[in-house]
Amino acid sequence: MLHQWQCKQCRQSNLGHSTICAHCPSTQKQLLDEAIKLLKRHIERKENGAPQHKHTYQDFKNLMQKYELVKGL
Repeated sequence: MLHQWQCKQCRQSNLGHSTICAHCPSTQKQLLDEAIKLLKRHIERKENGAPQHKHTYQDFKNLMQKYELVKGL
């Protein structure tokens, strides 16, 4: 089950471990930066032979969905 939290600025509900709101238009760059950071960590873990965290991939997918939402605003 994904973590659910509420944005303090716009009071909208969000999913995932990211603290970046999907509903605030000023967060587009933050979403991309965090998604890139997560993806890099996922790739590094894979290259190092470490077990893959499903969480990391799911968080990345959620961030990209948020990015698409914010981009459309």
